Amino acid sequence: MSQSNGQQTINAAGWTNIGTGPLTINLQSLSLSVNVVVSDSQPADNALGNVLYQARPQMQVSNTQAVWARVMPNWANQAGTAVIDVLLGTPGSGGGGGGGSKMDFAIMNYKAIAAATGMAVGDLIQQIEAWDTTGSTPSYVSTVWRNVTQEATLGSAPSAANIAPLSASATTVSVSNMPSNLAQEAGGNLAAILTKLGTTLAVSAAALPLPNGAATAANQPALNGDGGALAHITNFPATQPVTPAATENHLGEVGGNVKRITPTIVNLVQAYTAGMIVGGGPTAGAALIELQNAARVANGTGLITSARLGTKVSNSSSVQFDLVLFTSKPTGTYTDGAVFAIATADLPLVSKVLHISDWTQLGTAASHGQAPAEPRFFQCSDTVNSATSLWGLLVVRGSLTLATTGDLALSLSVQRN
Repeated sequence: MSQSNGQQTINAAGWTNIGTGPLTINLQSLSLSVNVVVSDSQPADNALGNVLYQARPQMQVSNTQAVWARVMPNWANQAGTAVIDVLLGTPGSGGGGGGGSKMDFAIMNYKAIAAATGMAVGDLIQQIEAWDTTGSTPSYVSTVWRNVTQEATLGSAPSAANIAPLSASATTVSVSNMPSNLAQEAGGNLAAILTKLGTTLAVSAAALPLPNGAATAANQPALNGDGGALAHITNFPATQPVTPAATENHLGEVGGNVKRITPTIVNLVQAYTAGMIVGGGPTAGAALIELQNAARVANGTGLITSARLGTKVSNSSSVQFDLVLFTSKPTGTYTDGAVFAIATADLPLVSKVLHISDWTQLGTAASHGQAPAEPRFFQCSDTVNSATSLWGLLVVRGSLTLATTGDLALSLSVQRN
């Protein structure tokens, strides 16, 4: 209990003088589950029960009488409830006192589920009903609505649509201006109040929260009348998609995937001299050669295991060809039959240069050349055109005359990761 000008501790063993009127008395409490010390010496745990969560009923004392208070002796330790007596005048012997009226407060807890005047979502709202229990039959006095969270009194009762009850039963805190005893309460006023409240309360199962994953109608497949034989589960899919997480526990191909790439090359019918770009594809005059599917996946990696070039004319002089490889499509201008000069912006795109210098004559009108058998790492990085392609240019390092537009055949073998 507290005064407007200070705070007093109630002695559980007897009456405590808390001042002289006029004054305002508030019941101050802390938590539904915290044991509040209300005596000069701390009692054992649960000795006085728990005080109702944030209950703040008020009592106005307008005359000049002395005000005394005590905790009800031998309280039954009901969770969420406390009973405190307030006496105007001097306590009588044996804990008794003079005559007067007795006021009980019934407190119902609600949670605000919608914002409205005087409350926000989640606020604790209390409905405090005052009952005059002086006689054998309680009589209703008044109702006050309090926003406990904001510590403010509401101007009017909130709409039932904006609040939800926090418990299935009302909890009573008793404040009186006459001493009481347990025998009187058990045989008189308490029985009348219980009759008014009723002995049973209806609880809606739909209002009770379910644990996560609890079985509900929405979570169950439709069943036929036989109780749900497996063959009669009508809305359970026949297959369930599974997306494995990316880990070092690999699924599927993990290496050894070999690809032989044979792009179409169209060359000019002319005599090529050292330093010229030779052929391209897939149309005449084009110079860039796209080596498709060099990588197994977008921006993938691999090893070039061989590069071969066949000519349908004799290359008896073993003229070297260089295959310049790019990780993505170059942006410079390159033309079949023009002298090769790389654009500055394309220099970072060069992956490697393969020298096709080992030539073998395959008769009088055909030759076969290959680069040294040395695995070369590569990675495709083209994010605009094709993320699995390499790009190349063929540059001749000597003189060679080609007789038809299809005199060159390029082959590139890769091992894809």
